[in-house]
Amino acid sequence: MTNVVVETLPTLGADAAAFLESSEHASIFHSGAWASVLAHGYGHQTLFFVARNRTEVRGVFVVVRQRMWPLGEKWVALPYQFHGGPPIATDPETAGALIKAAVSAARGARARYLEVRTSRFDDVMQAEGLVKVDSGLQVTNLDLRTHVRGMIRRSTRAEVRHATEGGVVMEHVSAADGMKAFLKPYLRDMRDLGSPQAGRAFFAALVREMPAALHMVVARRQGEVVGSLMVLGDRRAAFARGSAGTMTAVAREHFVGKALMYAAIEAARARHVATFSLGMTWEGDAGLNAYKAGWGGTTEPVVAFVATLNGEAPRPGDYFGGYQLARRLWQKMPLMVAEPVGHRITRWIG
Repeated sequence: MTNVVVETLPTLGADAAAFLESSEHASIFHSGAWASVLAHGYGHQTLFFVARNRTEVRGVFVVVRQRMWPLGEKWVALPYQFHGGPPIATDPETAGALIKAAVSAARGARARYLEVRTSRFDDVMQAEGLVKVDSGLQVTNLDLRTHVRGMIRRSTRAEVRHATEGGVVMEHVSAADGMKAFLKPYLRDMRDLGSPQAGRAFFAALVREMPAALHMVVARRQGEVVGSLMVLGDRRAAFARGSAGTMTAVAREHFVGKALMYAAIEAARARHVATFSLGMTWEGDAGLNAYKAGWGGTTEPVVAFVATLNGEAPRPGDYFGGYQLARRLWQKMPLMVAEPVGHRITRWIG
């Protein structure tokens, strides 16, 4: 068995950061910068469980403490992504040591549960007593190392051409400039879809803490902004995190949403990004799943493992399939109310 010692750290040290940076299984959501975004945007604390064999880092497990009165506390690896949360470790034994340490710490903090959203180390999770949960969610990714434009559905390519021929022009702009065009219509669109979103403090933290990882695409037609798209990532993986302004009549007529996504994929390809993620979808959302299938990627279920400590963990997909009345009420809520309330909701449901 691997002889490692696990310590729990409130910040990511240089050696652990270098270990994560060198791993193809890690992403920017394991970074200290993302931890800062969650701290400034939501008030969440991130814990870094670091396994060492003498002085060599053998694994890192990143876990976020989400606390909100009166719901209590839950520990999630990793929230707001629904995948990518298992330990980043050199071997299963090290991963097991990291899981064991996190479960013990979560129990000591009287957390309701520890949830790990993962696609690796399934056997290790179960060996350490975590129970596999059908999340009801799935994720669609494009492997840009093998993906070619011809894999994109023909009708989607035609719609992208229609946007170009109709005078839609794409601009790749700075994080700060892009966020100015993106944020207000994004919050409005999500309200209209009945989907609570993070507040302005979260988006401000993104621009401040991770400007180099924030890739903003703005669509213009006849000089006017008709849509925008936010992508967050590095050379290993880029994540499409949301589009804005694409629900208007003009944007729909000119297929601005698809043109933005195509521009973001091509920009990621030019940056030599390995994986472009179209993100997570509820398995029951037939329309969105069909849209994502048109980009020629691979769709896989999202698996979660849960250690129940002081309360039951919900099935994440139920947030999407259920609460239909709440969603309809949310759509009628004024933006000035929806923004702060949505921020509070997403502090817990993430």
